[in-house]
Amino acid sequence: MLAETRQSPALAAILATSQEVRPIDVTQAAAQGDQAARALLQRTSVLLGGTLATLVSFYNPAELVLGGGIVRAKEHVLDTIREAIRRRALPLATQNLRIDVAALPEELSGVTGAVHLALDEVFSAASLETWLAAGSPRMPAAQ
Repeated sequence: MLAETRQSPALAAILATSQEVRPIDVTQAAAQGDQAARALLQRTSVLLGGTLATLVSFYNPAELVLGGGIVRAKEHVLDTIREAIRRRALPLATQNLRIDVAALPEELSGVTGAVHLALDEVFSAASLETWLAAGSPRMPAAQ
């Protein structure tokens, strides 16, 4: 929309040559000082932070690691995301919350997150009871 309405000269130029504006293009335009691209990243950060605040309030994690394309835009979005989370989440949930970006390459961060979720399930209180009773972490087969 910014490119089509020419609110962003940088994104309009990209759209004219490639017929597509990618998230990385918005990040690069913002880094080059494009005010419309910066405003878009700012608004996106507020919305993302608000959504994450709901999840933080519900799950109360010790750490929140952001991955994917957001890592490339971190200098434009991370502080705003942090602020939105702290402003909208329950204070108890954000008291000791660490918010950072993934250190792994983008293509590995999703897999790593999935492994952490699986480990959390295997070592949950309910799973440990089953594990200890069975003498093995192997879960019983589904009936």
